[in-house]
Order: sequence, then structure tokens, then C-alpha cells
Amino acid sequence: MTRQILIIVTRMYAAKGRQHDEFVRMWKQRPSLPHRIFNTNSSKIIVLVHGYRGRFQSPDDVPGEVQKAIGSLTITDSDEIGILYHPQPGAFWTLNRNRFTGLGGNIQFVEKYSARSRAVYGAIEGLARRVAGNSDFTGAFDEVWRFFTISHRLCEFLFRFLPLHLELQLENRSQHLAIDSDTCRGDLSAILESLQVSPTDQQRAMDALNNIFNSIKELNSLSPRNAEEFEEKFKEQFKKFDNAYRALRDHLFSLLERVEASLP
Repeated sequence: MTRQILIIVTRMYAAKGRQHDEFVRMWKQRPSLPHRIFNTNSSKIIVLVHGYRGRFQSPDDVPGEVQKAIGSLTITDSDEIGILYHPQPGAFWTLNRNRFTGLGGNIQFVEKYSARSRAVYGAIEGLARRVAGNSDFTGAFDEVWRFFTISHRLCEFLFRFLPLHLELQLENRSQHLAIDSDTCRGDLSAILESLQVSPTDQQRAMDALNNIFNSIKELNSLSPRNAEEFEEKFKEQFKKFDNAYRALRDHLFSLLERVEASLP
């Protein structure tokens, strides 16, 4: 059976046990505890790591403390792991999947959170209330998990177009651009299904993706008579590519905002 393990490192810059200590105030845990594990059923598990000022001086400090927190769990390859952490505003370091490969399992996302995103923070608060009240937190867990899973997949999907965008702006750019259109369409379909959008919004996203592929095809087929004509044609087709990418990006993020707005 696949388990979903949500690891949350609470506000890292709060004074321990004081007003802004999420571990104590939001989750209602004792300030002396370094972590807690909550499990109302065998498939949804929360690992809560107590973040406070002075405990995490650098990103190198976090994986080891997370490893200690999950020490009583036996992680298997089928386990899905999501990691959320609340760093200090403007912190110059970030965490990513590579820092947590030693945990095992299948890491789905590693994401920051903060009170600035009120809908997301509200969803985490809702989850904390269920936990603090010793209630079944399955529904609240799913809301938080769903948002961050979709968000991460959406960003990864869009990032695959970035190398093409950069390549097209190089002086000695490649004469042939390649991208797996079938894989892109399949991944986009899965994201749209997870977002539970209308057929109209699905079609709009797919049309924007097809416009990207068409612009790439046109760029690859350019055969101008001279350098001046090539640059003119290239700029025209690059603008089409750029516009198509921006249209897809903006549409997907607007759909994601609707999901965020629906969270409690």
C-alpha cells in the first residue's frame, strides 16, 4: 500500500515556545519536543519537525533533523513523501529534493510555505486544527497535499521549455530544436485532470501547447536566402513561440490560483 508522508518543518525563525512558534501555537505541541508523528490511518502520516530560532543555521542542518524525526518509520520505495518548510523571509538558501535523497521513498515535492500565501497557510492551519483536536485529518491532509503536488508538477512542466527559450536567444543557436510533444501532451493532460478544470479550459491549454509546437516546427523549417532575411524571419517566429509559451504559462497559473482559492 502506498503511504503519503507529509513532513512539515515549522517556522524556523520563531523564538522557541513564544507567540510565533507554530509547533506550539498552531499545532499545540510541547515546546520541549523536537518532533511529532501523527497517523490517523495507515496511509496518511504527518511528521512535524519543530522549527525555531537557532536550530537550523544552514540548509545542511535540515535533512539530518528530518531523518531523526522519521526514525521510527520504515520508509519503503512505494512511499510518497512531501516536504514543507517555513524559512525566514528573504532567506538566501532553499531546499530541494537532492538534499533529501537519503530518506528513501518517492519525494513528490519540497516547497516553502509562509503566512503571505493566506489560502495555503489557511489550509495548513486547518490541518493543524484537526491534529490538535485529535480529529480525523484525512480531508485536510488531502487538500494540502493536492495543492503542493499540482503546483510542483505544473512548475516542472513549464521549466522544460526554458532551455529552448534560452537556446533561441543565443548568438550561436542550434539550427534544430527538439522536444517530445507526445510526452508533453500526456503530462499536461494529467495536470489538467488533477486541477479538475472545465473542458473549455482544457482545450485552451492544449491549443496553447500546440501553438508552441507549431512555432518550434516553423523555427526548424526556416531556410532564408541570406542572413538579413533569416534574422527577420527568426524574430517573427520567436515572437510566436514566446507568445504561445506565455499564454500557456499564464493560463495554467490562473487555473492553479482557482485551486488555491478553493482551499479552506
